[in-house]
Amino acid sequence: MSDEEVHAMNACNPVVRAVTSGQTFNKNITGTNLELFASITTLGKQIKEVKDGDLSCAEMTLVAQANTLNLIFKSLVCKASNSDQITQFETYMRMALKDQNQCRTTYEALAEIKNPKPMAFIKQQNVGLNQQINNDAAPCTNEISVNSSNELLENRNG
Repeated sequence: MSDEEVHAMNACNPVVRAVTSGQTFNKNITGTNLELFASITTLGKQIKEVKDGDLSCAEMTLVAQANTLNLIFKSLVCKASNSDQITQFETYMRMALKDQNQCRTTYEALAEIKNPKPMAFIKQQNVGLNQQINNDAAPCTNEISVNSSNELLENRNG
């Protein structure tokens, strides 16, 4: 492969994109630039673990994010309670409640990972306007067919 093809392949690789995008944020956290190939290798190992069914890293990430979101929520509520102006109070509380909602959503995602919803397999489903027909259901033999919308309405006894 030519150098241009290698560069293009790396530029389109999602792992390389993620690591290079995160380099700036990592520098803000650690104060140094992380080695590119070591970061790619580490992220590649995490991806392989998820593919193999080990979601412990994802679970740790979600718990850490929920904890951080909860901390931000508490900080914003404290700032709101110390506000002298209603506009500042309203802004802090709106941001705090959005943050609280994100925290809840994060915990819901974690709960979904830990306890996935059961899957229902429907062999065939025919849906009409206001009726649903499941072909595998046992037939009901005690039905009386009454089509009241086609019957003539009569005035009986007054």
